[in-house]
Amino acid sequence: MSKTKKLKIDYDDTAEILDLILILKDIATTLFQKSAKSKQILIDFVTYFTDFFKMASFFGTDHPLVHPKSNATAILVVSSESAFMGDMNSRLIRSMQAEADKNNANDIIVLGNKAGEKIKAVLGKTKKVHVVTDIHKNGNYKTSINTKDYIINEVMEGRIGKIVAVYPFAININLIRPKVAVLFPSTEAFPVDNKEEPKEESIEHVVVESDKNDILGYLASLWLTCRIYELLMNCECSGFAAQVQQLESAGDRLKKEKLLLGVAVKKSRKSDISKSLAEVFASRMVNTKSA
Repeated sequence: MSKTKKLKIDYDDTAEILDLILILKDIATTLFQKSAKSKQILIDFVTYFTDFFKMASFFGTDHPLVHPKSNATAILVVSSESAFMGDMNSRLIRSMQAEADKNNANDIIVLGNKAGEKIKAVLGKTKKVHVVTDIHKNGNYKTSINTKDYIINEVMEGRIGKIVAVYPFAININLIRPKVAVLFPSTEAFPVDNKEEPKEESIEHVVVESDKNDILGYLASLWLTCRIYELLMNCECSGFAAQVQQLESAGDRLKKEKLLLGVAVKKSRKSDISKSLAEVFASRMVNTKSA
């Protein structure tokens, strides 16, 4: 096989791979935009939910899900199983360690097996690490419910009183950063100034038929589920953004390689033409001398 033909095959293969990567990038971009738009539903829900919860907080309660019996803090790490999120998972682990030191936390709850195994290897002997696996298999909703159930059980048993979440957040499609948020207790998630009495006309039409502890306990449980689900959606959205970044980087490298191969093909063709002309000229010179 001639050098030119081999270079042309490499050029065509590179062009096909580049086209495939650009298609995958477009798909990842579309999924990112769709995921970012779908979060608006939760944002609207949380806005209404916050108002209702603050109103209900005026009833007063001693429910453990509103006023926990323990002061112990647990760190919730929301990580990704995506191959493109390895670097971000490492940054999440560093943020988790900083928050654990800051809050003197001994309990770590990790959503995601990859980050969970790393954290266990680093902190498994010094801290209690609970890993929630099979996120892709169970889906965001079931994972949120399972995580919420575990946290509430720990709170009701008096082992945990505060949850600080560390999760990836895509500020835009090109920038992903770890963020920190307090998920629990509800008094910190929904700060209410108890010294300020509610205006009578603002609550005169509220009828409380159920036990106030049951109401606020249910709201706190629902809030925790909603927030964990939201963080999982943020993680999913960040995963799509990471895919776009990686595919864009790979596309840029292939574009340069394609350009270099194109130049090499042209040079090789010119070399073949020059060689052919030289052979023809030499052949004519030999024939002329023979004649």
